[in-house]
Amino acid sequence: MVAVNILRLRFKQLGDYSFSLAFCLLLVAGCAENSSSSSKPEEVVDEKSGTPAKIRDFCPRDKSYDFLEYRIAGVPDEEVVWSGEEMVEAVRGLYSLNLTNTERLPRYESEMSGEVFSRLTASENLKMYQDQSLSLDQRLSDALKHLKSVNEIMELYVIAFEEQAVGDNEMIELFGAQLRVMTTTLDLLNEFLATIDKDDPTYDVRVQGMVRAKEGAYGMVETLLDLLEDSQDYRPDVRKRLLGYMQDSLPLLIPLLTQEQQAHLQELMHACQKDPQLQELQPELGDLLKALEEPNEVIPSETR
Repeated sequence: MVAVNILRLRFKQLGDYSFSLAFCLLLVAGCAENSSSSSKPEEVVDEKSGTPAKIRDFCPRDKSYDFLEYRIAGVPDEEVVWSGEEMVEAVRGLYSLNLTNTERLPRYESEMSGEVFSRLTASENLKMYQDQSLSLDQRLSDALKHLKSVNEIMELYVIAFEEQAVGDNEMIELFGAQLRVMTTTLDLLNEFLATIDKDDPTYDVRVQGMVRAKEGAYGMVETLLDLLEDSQDYRPDVRKRLLGYMQDSLPLLIPLLTQEQQAHLQELMHACQKDPQLQELQPELGDLLKALEEPNEVIPSETR
């Protein structure tokens, strides 16, 4: 099982990498800145105390607000695509509502707040970063805001998950969103670094920023692979959905990492494929490995 405190530590490391990278690039480059399943896990025993561990409530009661309450708090209109700036506004609004009451966070497929949650995690929000009519600086700056905002939203939900105020559905959707925006941002950073002359006095600083970004992305993928084994906190169908998100993103993300990081992640994935306890995640687990072994069009970075 992925203990919540380990999850929070790895998440904090990811946030530290992306935030320091954002600061580095902005300083140097001058960029503008409820599932119907009711299955329950078998009782488990806490290894330290020897007493039964608390059973996860996969679908806590929905106590979220309706969309109007979030609008009043400053969360943007969920019916339009959100840029990085709108994501920043969404963070402000959610934190103003939920600093002391995590039960009020938007919920996955909720009748009250499902549309707001869907907008928070929508892949549609990332389409602008492929728009070549926008400058690379503009796209990168906005993507960094988006990544920072998703990380801050995840912080709220990690706390809520620990308090059993939200369930596995919300966490998996946020992990999927975080994986997508990290992949997009790392790709833009790779493109940005390729435009810098190696004789530029700031080149080494930027390379170090890229190194830290890769470390953050690598740590995130490690965490997701650990999560696949967590049958106490995440149901099989929900983990299979995460595998689908990983299959969409990892063939693009992993080639952007160092050769050493790629090799280690491949080892971990092959170990998952052979793990008897993860056979309930087939065929999705095998499909992910197959997708990663197929050729892709990502151009390796010069900094590997």
